[in-house]
Amino acid sequence: MKAITLWQPYASLIALRFKTIETRTWNISYRGELVIHASKKIIPFDNLFQDLNETQRLVIMHTIKSMYGDYNNMPVGAIIAKCKLISTVRTENIRDRLNTIEKACGDYTDGRYAWLLSDITPLEKPVSVKGKQGLWNWEVSQNAQ
Repeated sequence: MKAITLWQPYASLIALRFKTIETRTWNISYRGELVIHASKKIIPFDNLFQDLNETQRLVIMHTIKSMYGDYNNMPVGAIIAKCKLISTVRTENIRDRLNTIEKACGDYTDGRYAWLLSDITPLEKPVSVKGKQGLWNWEVSQNAQ
């Protein structure tokens, strides 16, 4: 199965369905099932979401804490969700139609690509695995279903 590694909290924001679009500098022809891998890096919350108002930031933080107990308890080094990559579009063709939170969760500058995700399902239990750069193949174990 194809996998993509993201820094936290971006991986968890996909699992929690705040983020349904992943932005990249490169396009991809692949369509189909994709798992979301959380890297070992957690970006401090204070460094994120400067374009959001305080209420939006609190909603994100509250949801993360409800799911994981604390911001710094988000899973790392693990597959945490599965979804479908259904399409890619140029960021400049989509950014004006996005809500504020989705925009804050990606880099929508010109020349990048928006990977549109659907059927996002968090895993009941994260599956520890070493991630890789780019799109990579993950061998699904029986424990990961």
